[in-house]
Amino acid sequence: MIFGKAYGVSLRSDKGLTCFFLSGIAVYSEQDIAEASFLGCGHVTPDPRWHMPKAVHAMHELVAVVAGRMTVGDSQGRLWTAEPGSVLLYPAGAAHEERSDPDRPLESYYLSFTCPGLVDAPLRMTADSRGSIERMCAWLDTDRLTSHPAMPTQRQALLQAILSEFLVLLDVPDMPIVARTRRHIRAHIAEPIRLNELAELNSLSKYHFLRRYRAATGRTPGEEIRLMRTEIARDWIAGTNTPLKAVAERAGFADVYTLSRAFRRRFAMPPARYRRLHGEGKVLPESKAERLP
Repeated sequence: MIFGKAYGVSLRSDKGLTCFFLSGIAVYSEQDIAEASFLGCGHVTPDPRWHMPKAVHAMHELVAVVAGRMTVGDSQGRLWTAEPGSVLLYPAGAAHEERSDPDRPLESYYLSFTCPGLVDAPLRMTADSRGSIERMCAWLDTDRLTSHPAMPTQRQALLQAILSEFLVLLDVPDMPIVARTRRHIRAHIAEPIRLNELAELNSLSKYHFLRRYRAATGRTPGEEIRLMRTEIARDWIAGTNTPLKAVAERAGFADVYTLSRAFRRRFAMPPARYRRLHGEGKVLPESKAERLP
């Protein structure tokens, strides 16, 4: 029998097959991932009142946060804050409660699955630093009603890739650097942010910070700043009627043109159209704007 733990995620196998290793500890076998079975998936659209009461499910669940923010309470009384890029794994039998931040309504993808090898695991959260899990969840959701004969095989393949990526991300050695950097960017999103200050924040030279950040996330710090500015602007555009000029300023863009260009690149449509399709029609008070993000 092979049994191992990595950051609270435990999987076992008595198949005697090749195991993957994180930090020198066997955590799952090829057979465990192969035996995972896709059950379903869905998409939570932004709603300030969204709330999932405390529940315990018989299947495992994975949630990838796309936009907004939510708080999650677990069976041990801990509160987790999930923001864009957060991915949460709720093992079967783990009680949890989810609530959207009314000022930053949650948007997320979720999927449910069985996995005989996943046992004794608490709720876990990691950062989808490369965006891979979000893209695969979006793919699953886009095709969830497709009845082509090849779809079951495709869904299984995507589920296995998602589970593999999740476990790898739990053991990315530079995630503390990534988390510290993102907190700083978010706290100073409306201000100019320079590479020097991010490197100093992490007690690294510019060269070593840039290299390690890119290795951990697949993006440079500059690309991360632009992505976070665009995601935060998207939250305000969808959730409020705040003028685009004010949104651009509060998200740290030089002007509306710069915001629109970044927005089109990320969401394949201009901000005004996105607001028409997804907007909640709420005016953002100045006092709240100053507290965001």
